[in-house]
Amino acid sequence: MPNTPYAKLLAAVNGGAVQSGGIDAAVADVIQLSFESTVGWSNASRTEVHPPDGMALPAGWTAATEGGHSYFYYLGNTPPPPFTIGPWGKYHTRLLANGGGGDKTDETLAIDVVSTSLGLHDLGYREDGQFGGSAEKWTQDQRENLRTFDAAIAGAVALTSTAPTTIEPDDAAAVGVGTTAARHDHRHAIAAAAPSTIGTANAEGSSASFARADHVHAHGTVNANGHIQEVTQTIEYTELTGLGAGVTSFTKSIGSTLATRYLLGVYIKPDALFTDGGAGVYDLDVGVSGAETVLASSINVGAGASTSNPVPGNGVSHVLGHPLTAAQYQLRLQSTVDLNTTTNGYVAVKLIYYMSP
Repeated sequence: MPNTPYAKLLAAVNGGAVQSGGIDAAVADVIQLSFESTVGWSNASRTEVHPPDGMALPAGWTAATEGGHSYFYYLGNTPPPPFTIGPWGKYHTRLLANGGGGDKTDETLAIDVVSTSLGLHDLGYREDGQFGGSAEKWTQDQRENLRTFDAAIAGAVALTSTAPTTIEPDDAAAVGVGTTAARHDHRHAIAAAAPSTIGTANAEGSSASFARADHVHAHGTVNANGHIQEVTQTIEYTELTGLGAGVTSFTKSIGSTLATRYLLGVYIKPDALFTDGGAGVYDLDVGVSGAETVLASSINVGAGASTSNPVPGNGVSHVLGHPLTAAQYQLRLQSTVDLNTTTNGYVAVKLIYYMSP
């Protein structure tokens, strides 16, 4: 035993016997440090713990850095507060009594916490011979690490040469029974098939195939009068900015002729009210050239209109079953101001019809 005063740091793991030198612990173990002797200490000692990266500062300790390395310390001649092991790695300590130097500095206590996956040893800050002795020092643990790696590689699971299974709807989750590992670029087949014709009742179906995003259903016979279809056209204020001064009417084709079709309904929905920021009035007509209001007449799509629900047509021929013609159907937006002054507005018009038997 050295002459007093001297520094010697001890540790107890989870309330066990005090130990010195290199000791073993595990993640979440509680460490209580203490001093072998405080005889002759004339001022507060400094106890340092140099943990691996990622260790949170324990209560009652003070954080510090040394050469870019973070650690924590405690000043006092009574045992410092306990701390709980955080990440795996090596926890090295230093005790300075009466300012340190010679026997008044102790760096012999270190705690080794191996990794939870492979049991690997860390390289500790200021590590010397705490675990490998004065001859081997830190190299002893690193030789053990290399053999751990070698054994892990030798015992690694072989890669499979079997193609993965096909994914099907309602497949149940399963751990599997294979004894080989999948390759990182493996690919599962996903079966796809054509959809069924639209029916009259909901059904989950029993097919073992998926549908593609762009699949198309055949209508089949929806009702006794044939197939129900629809066409939609829109007008947005950005289409009006290029119109000339004095233009107060804008016409846009619905995009298809509707010969041999019969009307089910006309729905007008302004998602954004048309406005020029002033007192302009905006009305919409739906019809054909020469009969521009046959399906809808002077529907308000400006100030005072509703954007919550679509408005039905009000033209002279908007009734159910009205025969549509081969004429080009169109939308007509009219305003009391120049349309190129419009600063906002968007309206969608949907024609729903059925084909002749």
